Amino acid sequence: MTKGRRTSRPKRSAANGAPGTTRAFLALLPDPGLADAVASWRDRNYAILNKPVAIQNLHMTLAFLGNIDDQQRRQIEASMQFGTIEPFEIVLDTVTWWPDREILWLGPSAVPEPLGVLARESRRMAREAGIAVGKRRWQAHVSLARRVSTPAPPPLVAPEFHWRVDGFALQASRLNPDGPVYETLHWQPVAG
Repeated sequence: MTKGRRTSRPKRSAANGAPGTTRAFLALLPDPGLADAVASWRDRNYAILNKPVAIQNLHMTLAFLGNIDDQQRRQIEASMQFGTIEPFEIVLDTVTWWPDREILWLGPSAVPEPLGVLARESRRMAREAGIAVGKRRWQAHVSLARRVSTPAPPPLVAPEFHWRVDGFALQASRLNPDGPVYETLHWQPVAG
């Protein structure tokens, strides 16, 4: 079992987007030990993946915000302190493929109630900051690889990763030719 949270200090910088905006999302960030374990498991079980997600980019999106301005960013950061959730655990034990998005992902077979609450709260924070959130139903998942055009075979070793969640982050996303680069703009511990 891997516990804890990412311990690096938040960085502040603008990501590419419209001038004066930052492309952003709210997410759960695995601690480095969990990220390494997931990436190692993925690489052992799916060695031929076309576009594996970089280890430092593994995360679980709670709400995609798109391009936000400084005022929206400050409002989101203030809203993140709602403090109604205790630390909780997610068990990542299911591998699924989205053919329409060509994504292979890892997720929980059962979504713990606090995770669902945190996802709903994230979408509420976005709406209150004047950010339109998509109508697509939220799905708890960690993308393992992109551009996966055919179904992946079942893994040789079934996944079972225990993720202790004790906070969430506002992340900036900068798109580069080699893939996205994410930076933590704000880390918010959950209550407890």
